[in-house]
Amino acid sequence: MGFNGDNGSFGVPESFTPAEQAALKALMAAPMPVASPQARHRAHLAFTRGDEEGAARLASEAIKSPRRFLLAVFAPFASAAVILIAILIYGVQPEYQWRIATLSNPAGIELNVETLEVGAKIESGLVANAVGSEIGIQLGDQLRFNLMPGSKITLPKPPGRWFNKKRVIQLAEGEIYGTTGGNPLAFNLSVKTEEATARILGTTFAVFRFDFGTCVCLWTGGVEVTPVDADEATRMLEEMKFIVYNDGRDPVMLPIDDMERMKLSMTHDAGLLPELPNPR
Repeated sequence: MGFNGDNGSFGVPESFTPAEQAALKALMAAPMPVASPQARHRAHLAFTRGDEEGAARLASEAIKSPRRFLLAVFAPFASAAVILIAILIYGVQPEYQWRIATLSNPAGIELNVETLEVGAKIESGLVANAVGSEIGIQLGDQLRFNLMPGSKITLPKPPGRWFNKKRVIQLAEGEIYGTTGGNPLAFNLSVKTEEATARILGTTFAVFRFDFGTCVCLWTGGVEVTPVDADEATRMLEEMKFIVYNDGRDPVMLPIDDMERMKLSMTHDAGLLPELPNPR
C-alpha cells in the first residue's frame, strides 16, 4: 500500500471496495485529526475486542477535523483496515509538545523556538545554556527537567501517542535535573552521554557530564545505567549516584552529597507544572 508516484493516487488492494478506497485517500489527504486520549483509548479497545462497527463509530466521534466529510465516508464502513490505518496515522504523532516551563537570563539561551518565553513550544534540536542562564522544559504531564547553566543537550522530537515512543536526550555537557511528577513514564526515555546511557523509569533524577565522565543521580523511582563498554545495565538505588569514568577506572555507586540531595529534593517537590501560559 502506498502512493503512486506517476499520478499521485493512493494505491490499495483490489479487495477494497471503491468506497473504502475513497475513505483511505481522504483520510491520508486530510489534516491530522485531534482526539482526546480517552476517546482514542475507547476506540482502540473496541477495535481490539473485534467490535469493528463500534470502533468505527467511536473513532468518528473522536476525530475533530475541518474536513467533516471524512466522517460521512469513514463511519459507514466498519473496515478493520480503515480503522487500523486511522489508529496508525495519529498513533505515531506526538500527544504533547516540548514547552518552555521556566526561564532565567534568556539572553544566554540558544534553542530552536519562535518566541523565547514561558509556554512556547520547542522544536527538536540543540538547546544550550550559557553560564548564568537556565531553562526548564516540560512535556505535557510526563516530564519536566531543568537544564542548568553551562549545559548543552540535543532534544529529540516528542514521543508518539501509541507508537514511535522511544526517545533519547543527548547530553553533551552540563547538568540535567528532572522529574516525572511521581509517575512512571508512558514512553521509553534515555539520557545519553559519551560514557553511558541512563534509562529513566521515573521519578526524580539527575544526569551530569563532566571532564572526568558521567554521573547519574537517583532521588526516587528507578534509573538503569549502561556504561558505553558494558553489556548489562546497572539498576540504581535511591539516594545514590552512579559514576562512569572516561579514564578507564571502574564505575562506582556512591551516596549523593548534600548539594545533590538539596537540588533533587527541590526538583521532586516542585513536580510538574499544572499549567503553562500560551505564548503571544
